[in-house]
Amino acid sequence: MFPESPAAHAEPVVQVLDARDTQTRPPRRGRSLVRAGTACMIAGVLNLGIAANRSDEPTAAPVSTGAVAASVVDHESTLEHAPEPEESAPAPAPPAPRLAETRAYGPEPEHLLDVQWPSRTTHAPAIIYVHSGGWASGTRTNIPDFVMGQLDNGWVIVSIDYRLSPEHPYPAAGHDVDRAIRWTKQHAVELGIDADRIVLAGGSAGGHLATTAAGAPGRLRDPNLPAELAAIDPRPAALIALVAPTDLAALVATPGIGGPLTADLLACPTPTTCSPEALREASPITHVAVGAPPALFLYGELDTLVPESPHGTAIAAAWRAVTTDVQVVNIAGAGHNLDLTTVDPTIVTTFLARWLTEPLQ
Repeated sequence: MFPESPAAHAEPVVQVLDARDTQTRPPRRGRSLVRAGTACMIAGVLNLGIAANRSDEPTAAPVSTGAVAASVVDHESTLEHAPEPEESAPAPAPPAPRLAETRAYGPEPEHLLDVQWPSRTTHAPAIIYVHSGGWASGTRTNIPDFVMGQLDNGWVIVSIDYRLSPEHPYPAAGHDVDRAIRWTKQHAVELGIDADRIVLAGGSAGGHLATTAAGAPGRLRDPNLPAELAAIDPRPAALIALVAPTDLAALVATPGIGGPLTADLLACPTPTTCSPEALREASPITHVAVGAPPALFLYGELDTLVPESPHGTAIAAAWRAVTTDVQVVNIAGAGHNLDLTTVDPTIVTTFLARWLTEPLQ
């Protein structure tokens, strides 16, 4: 079912880290499916990172009220001299305010993105996050807590909505991700972002879309894209993909909701009627091209929907055919939903560290 990786390429190294599995949390918004069951099923299995540390409103910095003055009094002279207050210690600096804006990156109602800053800044690195939800549900507010935590490390977070299946089958969502990258680069200066330090990330279905966009930048360019956007290079500086399905033939063959969701994505009447050609065309492992950026793939050891083998091993082999800068981490004790109860955030922080100070070479 999977193409064998060439013998000349080394097998990808897979790290196993201890972690605890997480309990499913309810979605913020559901969407009905034609053949894939209810939105609750999708949220229960596929919505990743519902426990986001996010606010739709900017958070005001706390106001320091100062310290209470203290004095040492000579009790024999209290009637003659008023006590001298001691100099109070300087109050600690308040945390930088977090600012947020919603912008439109295209003409469709779904073409919305949120930009969140640790503070108003210039030339900062950014993460564009593509949400989970089986290609059929979810919103840009669904961001894993360990991704949102990068605000504290100086990253701008850009989270996007995109068109959902089955109303908008493949490649509509892929067109949207490509457009969002180009739009963010086009507006980088006004957003305070360094266009050369944009990392693309996504979870589950969003991980599939992010891996597709990063593995072959520009392949899913919307034919109706305006010329000014078409002229912008959509290649990200790096990729972080969480429990990303990378071989849709394998996903269809796996028992569970993955098959019906894939059928909705590809507009097949049933999972078994999806042609091998259609599954191969929409699979990221098919289209990893020279110039693919450094990549980090995270999977859950207990994930039965999108297991690390075959999805992680296959995409790592395809990535290693064009670059050696790829990591696969299989997290012990974790299932399909990844958050701070399952993921050591230093895995992501360490991977991102080089782009805090170094532009893409």
